Amino acid sequence: MKNSAKYLPLALLVLTLVANTNAQVTSFTNRIDFLNALTASNYTESFNSAPSGPFTSPINFPGGGFNITANNSIQGNGLYKDVIGSTNVLSLGGPVAAGSLLFSFSTNTYAVGGYFFVGDPNVLTADLTIALTLSNAPPINLATNVSSLGNAYFGWTTGNNQILSMTVTSTNNFGWASASEMTVGVPEPSTYALLSMAAVGLAGYVLRRRRR
Repeated sequence: MKNSAKYLPLALLVLTLVANTNAQVTSFTNRIDFLNALTASNYTESFNSAPSGPFTSPINFPGGGFNITANNSIQGNGLYKDVIGSTNVLSLGGPVAAGSLLFSFSTNTYAVGGYFFVGDPNVLTADLTIALTLSNAPPINLATNVSSLGNAYFGWTTGNNQILSMTVTSTNNFGWASASEMTVGVPEPSTYALLSMAAVGLAGYVLRRRRR
């Protein structure tokens, strides 16, 4: 018992590191970097299946074992599909800047990224807020100014905190909150996974020492 006791502080340290790392969120502003951080379990929604023009929300976009539900936070305003070049864009419907573009995700979503901006059908220079709700961590809140698709990509990966929902809002009443090329998925195992394995191994070692 005396020998095993000295390992307990180390075990607690490892478990604390695991807990802290599980809550870690990594942010991305580059699509390639974000996609490279995901496992093969991911899905990119192009919103091609959305009806043309204004339509009533909510609407589901399933694919690759994931599901994205899109809605307008103001009931009755609906959504709108448009095109920028060859890219489909999902925007708020109704009066300019009325409501937030609201997404909710299936339970296997631990990463989300996409182009988020203001404009219909063109990208407008405007202030934008993005908020993510997580299952077991404080929400993520981002306030930014987007002037083109070049600075409109944002992505996040989490440890083992499910991403429940996301809102995208235009904050200066200048245009419609919009999204395109949204990817959801599961991030590659990283430090938190290694620490979890270390914690399990150490706990087993301590238990064996106690039995001697």
